[in-house]
Amino acid sequence: MSSNPVNSQNMKLEVVVLPVSDVDRSKDFYKTLGWRLDADFVTSEDFRVVQPPLESIALPHPSL
Repeated sequence: MSSNPVNSQNMKLEVVVLPVSDVDRSKDFYKTLGWRLDADFVTSEDFRVVQPPLESIALPHPSL
């Protein structure tokens, strides 16, 4: 064990992209969980961003 102090950083995961086949259906599902919507915008024909409030996200990781 070293006698030198170790500087640690509090690191957080900020972005996770979850591909879905039906964005509106996914939005409706998360609304049933009580999540509000912070952003919903289309960046291209094939990419749409839907963002709940980041401070409220805590999801268990399901086994796929």
